[in-house]
Formats: sequence, C-alpha cells, structure tokens
Amino acid sequence: MSSDKLKSRSEQEWLRGFLAHHPELCLGKLSGLDPKWAQAFNEVTVERHFELLRQVMDEHGIPWEHVYNMDEKGIHANFKLVTAIKCMSADGRSLKPAIIFARKDICMSQNGGTAIAQKISDAPLLLIYGGHSSHASPHIVELARQHNIHLFCLPPHTTHKLQPLNIGTFGPLQEAWVKQCDGFVNQHQKEMDQKDIV
Repeated sequence: MSSDKLKSRSEQEWLRGFLAHHPELCLGKLSGLDPKWAQAFNEVTVERHFELLRQVMDEHGIPWEHVYNMDEKGIHANFKLVTAIKCMSADGRSLKPAIIFARKDICMSQNGGTAIAQKISDAPLLLIYGGHSSHASPHIVELARQHNIHLFCLPPHTTHKLQPLNIGTFGPLQEAWVKQCDGFVNQHQKEMDQKDIV
C-alpha cells in the first residue's frame, strides 16, 4: 500500500472520529448559484432595467452625478452580526459608511455624521438599491420624497450582477475583513469583538 493511500485513510479516520465527537457538524457540498437568481438574470430583464433607468433619468432631468447606489454588507464578529451600509455616486464619490450593531446602535465616521450627497444642480437625486423589503419602508419612501430623491429598485434576484457596490466594494471588503480577522486572532489570541469592527 502506498504512503498516499495510508495518509488518505488516516485523514478519513481522523475526520470520522472528529465528526463523531461533534454531531452538530455535518458534511455538505457547495451549491451553485440559486436557480431563481440564474433565471432572473437574463437579457430581457437586464435590458428592461436599463431602459427604465434611462426613462427615469430623462423624465426628471437627473444627471449621472446625481445617481447614487446604496447597499449593505453583514459582517460577523464573534458570532454577532454587524451591518455596514455604503453609498456611492455614479461618478465615484463615496459617502461615509454607517455601521449598525445588533442593538440597533448606529456608528458614523469618526469625524461625526455622514457626508451629504453633493448636487451639481437643482435636479433630483436618484438612489439605486436592492429590493430587500427593509429598503423601501413607507418612512424611507416619505423621506426620499421630502428630499427630492427618486428611489429605483434593482430587479429581484439580480444584485449578484447588477449591484455595483456588491461587486466593486463589498467583494473586496469581505476579502480584507477575513485577513483583518485572521491578523487580529494571531496578534491577540482571541476573536475580534463587535466593538473592534469600526
């Protein structure tokens, strides 16, 4: 018997023993993209989305500098969820992020408050966001109306491709967050606490 087979058998025995001692764990296979997401991201849906976006911008005279995109990312620290909310303009300007802790406390940037969207004219602002139900509560819709902000929801199950912040900001954030947590654990010999996220 080759040493490779012995090693493989030894690893398999170790894994079986480990799983026997930890019944709360189970083996599984990675799943691909959820079929409803794959089905929703199609040429007709995408074309319709951009057609509606152009219509709204043309109808209300909204320049690209007034188009903002908002998204959120859940970050885990010591098994507690913290939500980071980010908003950027189509021309690359970034508002300061907000961090929401499980207790519903909100932490803004260190210099206080959040940046205000910069307007180049009196034209309304357009805020593009994902379709999560918490994003368009009646209170948010009313606030947007009062401040001359048009809300524009991305098509359902397409944010994996159409949400710019999901792809350009939160993807790299996730990679950086994992490295930061690993460095913190190596340095302090404990998991990062919620208060250390900001």
